[in-house]
Amino acid sequence: MISHPWEFGQPPALNAMLEGLPVTPTTYYLHDLAIAPAARGTGSAGPAVERLARLAEDMGLANLSLVAVNASRRFWEKFGFEPMDLPGMATKLASYGGDAVFMARALGKQARAR
Repeated sequence: MISHPWEFGQPPALNAMLEGLPVTPTTYYLHDLAIAPAARGTGSAGPAVERLARLAEDMGLANLSLVAVNASRRFWEKFGFEPMDLPGMATKLASYGGDAVFMARALGKQARAR
């Protein structure tokens, strides 16, 4: 898994180095999750996502966010991520490909209120 604290609604540019992490992050951004071919379909992604959620909550962050690509939206929905249609997002996602969807999962009190 590649992930880091970040700014909500500001997905990092694709194929670009991060110059640094934000001083005051507002989300924990999940950039990539890779499961070995032999482990796919075994449910191993769930515990990895939950561990990341606990880490983000421990940091006091209210959500996880990501950009779903390669028709992975339904996969991420299984873990509580929801599509977010934010102003200007289509421009930010242009480099990710035509099917890119910005998604977020509420954590802590926000998630329990649902």
